[in-house]
Amino acid sequence: DTVQPTMTITSPTVTSGTTSNNQTITVFFQSSEATSNFIQNDIVTTNATVQNFTKLGDTLYSAVITPVTDGLITISVASGVFSDAAGNQNLQAIPFHWTRDTTAPSKPSITASFSTKETTPSFTVTAEISSTITVFDTSNDNNITAQFTISESNGSFTVTYKNTQSDGTYSLYVKATDAYGNTSNQSNTFTITIDTVQPTMTITSPTVTSGTTSNNQTITVFLQSSEATSNFIQNDIVTTNATVQNFTKLSDTLYSAVITSESDGLITISVASDVFTDAVGNQNLQAIPFHWTRDTTAPSKPSITASFS
Repeated sequence: DTVQPTMTITSPTVTSGTTSNNQTITVFFQSSEATSNFIQNDIVTTNATVQNFTKLGDTLYSAVITPVTDGLITISVASGVFSDAAGNQNLQAIPFHWTRDTTAPSKPSITASFSTKETTPSFTVTAEISSTITVFDTSNDNNITAQFTISESNGSFTVTYKNTQSDGTYSLYVKATDAYGNTSNQSNTFTITIDTVQPTMTITSPTVTSGTTSNNQTITVFLQSSEATSNFIQNDIVTTNATVQNFTKLSDTLYSAVITSESDGLITISVASDVFTDAVGNQNLQAIPFHWTRDTTAPSKPSITASFS
């Protein structure tokens, strides 16, 4: 027997040539022939130490490999360190190599808090390329990733609710996990406010009460929006038998105007639906009309009894 024995190195923990975040791995050393003089010191490593060397049989051994630092770890057996029963010395083993990576990804960044009328809104996360994004509910730290679809383009992740969400404010944060199982710190907390309520406009006047009659030629009206709006204009006011002047924005929710009647009779003032929006784009509902009757007709000349003594 002149055949030199060989040693094959494998691991049930990782595959040679791969990367993982394992702190230790178990390796097996399989000799092609029985040997009685293979020992722990025959194992050659770089960036790792060997512990728990165990003989499992005349051809099989195991050991635990502990990396010293992140990076490449190699495990081998040099030639000429053990022999078979006939004294043939071994050939050098094919090295087993593995890279340990325990570095967590950087904390992901996330779009600023926002409000929207969309009921399945999306937000954007920037994180390590090819990482896995996990979404958490700030109120209880529950993992709610299953509620979203997530797509990536070169480290930019679009996260979208799968199902319709009710009006309200949702407070979230995210984490990123790389391909080797290392998880980042959590992102900053951010909120999504869903608002599908259509704004309304209430019309009042300090001059007359809606539904009454007076002889006023002009009246002042106030138009109070239920939500802030930036695109309500004079032409949004609809009147019959009257004109609108001196339209003034008093605040983001309050406007005034002077209504001048054209003739005696019924005057109506209203705001049609869908002419202005709130901050997130919900269009308004039609206003309840304000109506007032102008009567400037003098009574008939009164009659009086004849003069008498």
